[in-house]
Amino acid sequence: MNILILISFILIFVSGIVLLYPRRVALRISGINRYDLETVPNRYLVWVFVIASIVLIVFTSVLIYELKEISDPVPSFIEEFLEWINV
Repeated sequence: MNILILISFILIFVSGIVLLYPRRVALRISGINRYDLETVPNRYLVWVFVIASIVLIVFTSVLIYELKEISDPVPSFIEEFLEWINV
């Protein structure tokens, strides 16, 4: 099994958990008393939410791409795009 598939699956799972509890993760990052969930700065909360969302979207698409490549060849328009960016 491809290591990229494993990494994608793990990061999807972790970002899903972070999206379920963004205030607790932001609390850990900000270093405030761990029982004081109400005083977490909003900017930390927003950054945690945005970064976890981006990681979830990117690695879900990577996982879909990798699984699709295993079962079917790459479609022609994507293959032309990949050749254009020299991958």
